[in-house]
Amino acid sequence: MPQHAAAIATLRHWGDPQWKGQEYFTLALGRSQYLLYYLAGALIAFLVGTAERANLVLLSATALAFPYALRSLLRAVRADDRLALFAAPLLWSQSLLIGFFNYVAALPVLLWGLALAVRDAQEPRPRRTALLAALAVALFYLHLSAFLLFAPAALVAWLALGRRPRALLWTIPVAVLGLVFLATSPVVHPATVGWTQPVRVLFEPLGASLSNLPGALLDIWPGPLDEVALLALLAAAALLAWPQARDPDPNPRLRGIAAAWCALSALLYFAFPVAIGWLWQLNERYAIAFALLAPLLLRPARGLRGALPLLLVAAAGLFSADFGSYYRARNGGLASFSFAELPQSPLRYRPETAPPHKPPHWEWEPWRFRNDVDGLYYDYVLVRGYPDAFMRPMSGPAWHVAARSGAWTLYAK
Repeated sequence: MPQHAAAIATLRHWGDPQWKGQEYFTLALGRSQYLLYYLAGALIAFLVGTAERANLVLLSATALAFPYALRSLLRAVRADDRLALFAAPLLWSQSLLIGFFNYVAALPVLLWGLALAVRDAQEPRPRRTALLAALAVALFYLHLSAFLLFAPAALVAWLALGRRPRALLWTIPVAVLGLVFLATSPVVHPATVGWTQPVRVLFEPLGASLSNLPGALLDIWPGPLDEVALLALLAAAALLAWPQARDPDPNPRLRGIAAAWCALSALLYFAFPVAIGWLWQLNERYAIAFALLAPLLLRPARGLRGALPLLLVAAAGLFSADFGSYYRARNGGLASFSFAELPQSPLRYRPETAPPHKPPHWEWEPWRFRNDVDGLYYDYVLVRGYPDAFMRPMSGPAWHVAARSGAWTLYAK
């Protein structure tokens, strides 16, 4: 959360010289696939006063959107819209815990986009096609991982439901954006923004993907409550899918489309790279997408037999190293580690005022701090742990304790 709040605050106060945003950063708005979340947050910050509140507004809106977006998709495929209850507990996923807020915010847009794609494939209308194009562009600028699932999934709906050429007009703006992305994006050409590390592509072994699946879903908190919630969802899904007397499925084609979407998200989970250069846990993001799409396949029985498992789902729904960035979120200036060090960020360091260079993932390796280099640049150092980090003699500036709270100590020069 601190990194997102810091980016939102820098954009919100871009014209404020006291914030020093333009002193340390340059804007790369057109080359970032995270743009929409931060721009929306900056606009909201004007209304609510701070970037932290704006971030909370965005996350709250995302949480509310989860069940409503799934309900819209359920109605589009003519499934039981009570199954939207599954979406509420699925908000509490690994992506939310780690701080992939842009991706989490993209998931309800993905569901709404697929609902529109189904309706427009069945009966293209100019207004609806334009709205679908706008949602596709929004998804492109929220998170590329969600867009990589949405685009082929929407095409599956088009292939199965009429193949009218007019229903593909929404692809034109995102196709243009995709070509521009491939030609200019720092994600594809990281050397253009000074990234010198090798861009390795790593895949997760099948056994590791299977063992990591609970963690990629809801197993994120200490204690057993998240495992209990996950088991409750699985038990409810099993009860709903249990063989029993049902009316014939009136919409087998729509159910087949939903099955194809689930298969596509499962394929991305097991076959997509786990890491590409500095980007990591890429495949595991599709676990939660699969979980959101899986309820489309269920057909609750009528009466109490179908309602009781849904009550179990409703019951389940009732259940970081970046703190330095809060300084930037509240007061401006610069705090590192920062997303500005990554090629896909909408904010880039100015070369003349950038902090000392560090290798990827150094934020997890505090021993890389060099007092004779880094100490000359920074005014404060925030340390987690009880030993005195500057007790032993070292070259560079001297530090004193400015504040202490629990395991956290703030040092100042």
